[in-house]
Amino acid sequence: MLYEFLNFIDDLAVAMGLILFTSIIHAIGLDGIMTAVGAELHKAQGNRFYSHVQKIRLGVVSILGIFMLITVHVWLWAFAYRWLEVKEFKTLEDAVYFSTVTFTTLGYGDIVLKDAWRVLSGIEAANGIVLLGWSTAFLFEIMQALYPRRRG
Repeated sequence: MLYEFLNFIDDLAVAMGLILFTSIIHAIGLDGIMTAVGAELHKAQGNRFYSHVQKIRLGVVSILGIFMLITVHVWLWAFAYRWLEVKEFKTLEDAVYFSTVTFTTLGYGDIVLKDAWRVLSGIEAANGIVLLGWSTAFLFEIMQALYPRRRG
């Protein structure tokens, strides 16, 4: 029983490390996107209405930046699974696939982890929910800046 508890604590330590690492990467990445988009918005501030091309370009840059961040997170989790030698993953591709499905909470269930790793995969899903939610709020903020409400 003590051995099982210590294994559980090890899983939690790995998960907390990954959550910390992905959160820092996400914060830095979103800050970088906001800096780039914000600089462009600041330049266009004299013009009350941005051109359609500018709006589309800034929206696409923001979305692609977020997708790049999410891809980094998925790969970090996949590498962690490989480093931990999770036997359900015969290849790195299996680990990346599982991590993508888990991080996005899609959960096909075609690859299922054994008891020792179930908690870790559940925590990855929680990590994905939080970071994807943060990304959604970030995109909302960008869209508010690009498409301000007309008052009056």
